[in-house]
Amino acid sequence: MKIDATTAAKAVGHEVEITGLAQDAKLSAVVVDGDLIVYLLDRPSWGAQAGTRVIVRGMLEHTHDLDVRVSPSGAISQGVSGAGLYAIHGATVEPAR
Repeated sequence: MKIDATTAAKAVGHEVEITGLAQDAKLSAVVVDGDLIVYLLDRPSWGAQAGTRVIVRGMLEHTHDLDVRVSPSGAISQGVSGAGLYAIHGATVEPAR
């Protein structure tokens, strides 16, 4: 199923298709389609594909595993702040036409 920012929450746990811009983020490669950002957690970067349009397919997850953590002493870990993130492990990727 094709998704965008308005349909992503209902697509969690399903095979999805996202067409967007390949970009590198601190945590991993991401695909960006408007307001939707999906992390490809097993791909550290896009390399030569960065900045190109791609089609990504895989099982969509929503996770809080990478949220910023604060220890009892007040130390803040690295991570993503906010309401969790969308991710795909083992995505298939092809250039967008």
